Formats: sequence, structure tokens, C-alpha cells
Amino acid sequence: MTDSPTLQRGDERPENGGTISEPESPIEGRVDPDTYRVGPGDEFSLRYSDLLDQKILTVAPSGELLLPDAGPVVVAGLSLREAQSRVREILRPYVRGKGFALTLHKTRRFRVPVLGDVEHPGVVVLQAPVRASEAIEAAGGVTPSGARRGIEVRRGGDTLSVDLVRYTRAGDVTVNPLVFETDVVYVPAAGRLVEIQGAVPHGGRLDFVEGDRLSTLVALAGGFLPAASIDDASLVRFKPDGSREPVPVRLGAAIMAPGGSDDLPLVEGDRLYVPAKSHWREPSFVRVEGEVARPGPYPIEDGVDRIQSVLERAGGYTDFADRMAVRVERSQEHEEPDSAFLSLARERDQILNATERSYVIMKTRERRALSAPVGALLEAGDKRGDVALRRE
Repeated sequence: MTDSPTLQRGDERPENGGTISEPESPIEGRVDPDTYRVGPGDEFSLRYSDLLDQKILTVAPSGELLLPDAGPVVVAGLSLREAQSRVREILRPYVRGKGFALTLHKTRRFRVPVLGDVEHPGVVVLQAPVRASEAIEAAGGVTPSGARRGIEVRRGGDTLSVDLVRYTRAGDVTVNPLVFETDVVYVPAAGRLVEIQGAVPHGGRLDFVEGDRLSTLVALAGGFLPAASIDDASLVRFKPDGSREPVPVRLGAAIMAPGGSDDLPLVEGDRLYVPAKSHWREPSFVRVEGEVARPGPYPIEDGVDRIQSVLERAGGYTDFADRMAVRVERSQEHEEPDSAFLSLARERDQILNATERSYVIMKTRERRALSAPVGALLEAGDKRGDVALRRE
């Protein structure tokens, strides 16, 4: 529940070197002394170094703590650390020659209205310290029609924003503030949306909040998957008449410099798509057929492994193999043409006789592939024949 070093009962040492015993009923959990705000109902333990018993002091509805000998001191609204410091300053003249310590003994219970699109709108009873998300859960949680972003904590004339998506996915406590007695929590209805799809961990529609940018949307989606092709991302924006308008984006630059000129502000209805790289980390195979010892598929590193190495893994030629007729067939659907392979394919007419040429042309057309004869080159030790292989 806290996000910084905390103070528990017994953490503070008595002044003037005195020693004190640990209280009998320590407070449950941990309380951040810099963010916890003292309020009516909080109980403090005051202990003197020359006394075994502790004194339990309760903050009155007026916000005052009644100190022995020194009288009342206002502590409501102060942080725990500030309250302890104020009490020390006031008590110091009254406890000369002995040490003392003031620690939080028991946190208060208080009521907060939780309204809007929650399952049970109304007043909930909470145990301090408590954050907005816990107050909403105490009211039954957000309804299916409620927003999970743009939630408001209304505090006097100020309004704090709550983002449950960012809090749950990124653990950002700054968008899930602590709530106090004077607050009102309001959950609006969902309706204004933006969307992100593609190679991201948490694609889908999200509540739109004024000030959202490209980097906001990516962060809420959990960043990118390894296969994401960030430079090919596209943004679609809808005009008032319902027509679509593509918006040029430089998503990589936007993520590198959040809030910069490339980190475009979003508008309601924007849709961001992050495509995946084709064949990302898919296993690459080639198929060795014909007169080899072990025909079949063999995994390769695309564009790195060559014919000779795969032939060796296939057990080499059988005694019936026509080594001069070895050829490589490659699908014509490859996006990146291989100039060396194309050059070999063009030499087919010079190597094969008319019958062989007709047969190869017929078969490669059936397979929608390009064929390159490499057997003669391999037998002659010509490195051009040992071409780099591509996936089937």
C-alpha cells in the first residue's frame, strides 16, 4: 500500500538516550510517514523512557491531540512525520532528563462517498491509509459500463485523476492517490474511447482522457511485443462525418521523446495499429528431396546456411544420385530477391538440354517456384553453386 520507506511503531528511538519497551499491539501493515495524513480517530502511543506503560492518545474530532502537561496540539492534516515533529517540539520542555517517543498505534476508520458507475454507489467505510482503487472496490468495483480511466477524486476545489489501467498494468501509484475523509470519489461512464491493436501485449479499446498521446496509448498497452514493426505503425482518425483519415506517425521517435513533436496528441476515436514483422522468429526449413541418404525437412538459419552444409546433414548423395543434375527451387513469393540465385536460374538454358529444360519449366510452374541448376557448379568446386538457402 506504500511506495517509500515507512515507519512502524518502535522504529523511533527515545530522545536523550532512554530505552523503551515495544507496545503490546503493533499496528498492522506499514505506514508511509510522508504520505499518511493524520486525522480524527487516529490513535497514538506516547511512551516515556522511565515508564513501562504507554499512554494511548486519540486525535479528537477537532483535529487536536491532548498531550499530558502540554495540553492540546493540532495535528489533523499533517503528515505523520510532521505531526511527530510538532509533538516533539512541544513536549521537549516538559520531559527534560528523560526520553520519549510518539508512534502511530492504530489508524482511523472513516467514511467516503463513492459515486457514479460503481456496483454499489454510496458511502463506504474505510481503514486508513487507503487508495482510490480500494475505495472503489469497497463500493463493489467499476460496473461494465463504467470508465477505468478519468476517475475523479474531488477534494475541495481540487480534482485528482485516477487511472486504474495504468495503476494495475504499470504499478504507477501517482495515478492512484490516497483518499481522505473530505474526498468524494466519482467514476464516470465509459464512452469516449481510443484503440490500439497489433503487436502489443494488451491491445484493445481504452477510455480516452484529455491529454493522451501516442506514448500514453503504448504505455497503457504494455509496450511492444518483440515482433513489433514500430516504424510501420499507422494511426487512423475519424472525421465528424464518420470518414477515416490516415495520420502519419513516427512511433519510434514518439516513444523515445514522450511529449515531443512526434508524440502526437490523440483525439477521441483514434485507432493505432502496430503491425508485426513477417516471419518473426518462425523456424526456417528447407526440404531435401531425391537421392540423399536422409531426405526430408531440415532447419536452417535463413540466408546463412548453404547447400553443402545441408547436404552433409542429409547424409550426402546415394550411389544413384546424378550430381550434375542437382538443382534448387525457390518460391517466387520471397519478398527480397537474391541476385546470385536469379543469375544461376538464368543460366539454366545453357546447362540443360531441351528435354530437361522443358521438364524443369513445367515442374517449377506447377510449384510457382524458380529453379537454379547448381550440380555442375558444385562438382566443379565453383562457390557460386553453394548458394545461401531460404525458407521453403
